[in-house]
Amino acid sequence: MKRMLKLSVVLAIAMAVPAALAQGPGASTYHAKCQGCHGPHGQANGAMSKMFNVKPLNIKGVPDAELIKVIENGKGKMHGYKGKLSEKQIKDVLAYIHTLLKQ
Repeated sequence: MKRMLKLSVVLAIAMAVPAALAQGPGASTYHAKCQGCHGPHGQANGAMSKMFNVKPLNIKGVPDAELIKVIENGKGKMHGYKGKLSEKQIKDVLAYIHTLLKQ
């Protein structure tokens, strides 16, 4: 019984690590800073979405430079992350958002 439990734990960890790595470096920042309002998949179904009237992420056709400015400076009720996130973290979050919206 103990052997089966240990095997289950090892398998669970082994399966979780590649999935986390596949999400890329922006995933953890997105989940920590953005998910509350934008939801886990950018569909504005986060805890704060209704309170702040957040719309689903729609970045189709918007240049990355413009999106970076929004992340840095904020827009509407969204506050900016300039000085709170590094340039690399902002670019990583944007790359992760692109992967979310392809799903």
